Amino acid sequence: MSQTWFQHTFSRKRFQTRNQATAMAILGIAVLLILGSLYLTNVASFAITNREIEDLISRRDQLKRQNEQLIGEIASFRTVPRLFARAAEIGFRPAANSDIDYLLIEGYS
Repeated sequence: MSQTWFQHTFSRKRFQTRNQATAMAILGIAVLLILGSLYLTNVASFAITNREIEDLISRRDQLKRQNEQLIGEIASFRTVPRLFARAAEIGFRPAANSDIDYLLIEGYS
């Protein structure tokens, strides 16, 4: 009886089934770990890319504000009173009637 019980308890097929089940479980866990690491890598890459995009958008907005400020500053330099003052600074003056010469060209209407 003990020999039959021993053979039945420790039969080779039973160990093979357990070994296969264990191997499949380990393989499944390994596949899940690999897929999980790939997922985390993609998510981290996506987060880094989004952060870079946000930085670029904020930089673009800052440059737009600076550009608008410069446009306003340029417009203030182009006002007529400012242009007259600058012209006087560099030596220009309003023309008098004696400073104006007219040319008559024949055939030009």
